[in-house]
Amino acid sequence: MDIIARCKVYPLGKYITPAQRSLDLPPAGHTITNGKPHSTHSRVHIIVKDIRHGQIIQDILTQSAGHGCVLVVDNYGNNHPPSAKDTHTVRHLVSSTRVEDLTAYLRDVPSQLPTEARTMPLQGIIVDNLSLCRRSRGPGADAQLLETLRKLQRRYGCWVVTVSYGIGFATAGGQQLAQTAYPTSLPLQYLNECDTVLYTETRSQCRQLK
Repeated sequence: MDIIARCKVYPLGKYITPAQRSLDLPPAGHTITNGKPHSTHSRVHIIVKDIRHGQIIQDILTQSAGHGCVLVVDNYGNNHPPSAKDTHTVRHLVSSTRVEDLTAYLRDVPSQLPTEARTMPLQGIIVDNLSLCRRSRGPGADAQLLETLRKLQRRYGCWVVTVSYGIGFATAGGQQLAQTAYPTSLPLQYLNECDTVLYTETRSQCRQLK
């Protein structure tokens, strides 16, 4: 009994690494130029040239049905209206434009998910849209967000899709862009950590920038 009393209990999650899930892109109804058709991706950033091009996000959700829970974190609220047949998507509205608040919410995943969603594997996370958060970033905020997303992927094996708007959205908000390697206001530090960067040219066509 003394031996048992001195034993330590460690969670299995400390030793078991889940298989990394990935997205098969492009989803049905879309084409990608400068990229390999139907290749797999685990960390994707999508730059939306025009708000009318956001259909690709909804089509990714449709494609993901039946494979686990997908968490959509939105700071706008109307980008991805729920469907009556959609039982695998959990939507959370972050009522803040501070990237620090977004990061704080993601750190608590999946404890903040509804009970029914916790019984499903966390297949993917979609964060839309980082352009609004860009307007109120503190020092080191991007690095903290990146590290949080990395930890979620290591722990749950989920894919991650983040979304931002193009240069037109940023300049309309009065921002001066330091670089245009990617047509968005997000820093290169963040974009360089993504496996894939897509730019929507039309409602059904994307260009692969990375």
